[in-house]
Amino acid sequence: DGLLLTFAGINTLRHKLKNNTTINGIIKHAGLTPNVIPDYTNGKFYIRCSTKNDIQEHFENIKNVARGAAEMT
Repeated sequence: DGLLLTFAGINTLRHKLKNNTTINGIIKHAGLTPNVIPDYTNGKFYIRCSTKNDIQEHFENIKNVARGAAEMT
């Protein structure tokens, strides 16, 4: 649930992104069977921006989204 909430939260950040900025994510590990909530999940996110300052700003926003998703779960 936490990883899915993180993806959803990052999706809501898209309206705040500056031009030429993309955030892409993949689920690297999501359990072994489809009908069981896994004990562990793992995702990886990529940020592409025009400047390092923009990357840092968006990175902080993404960390906050992940913290919020962790709190919700």
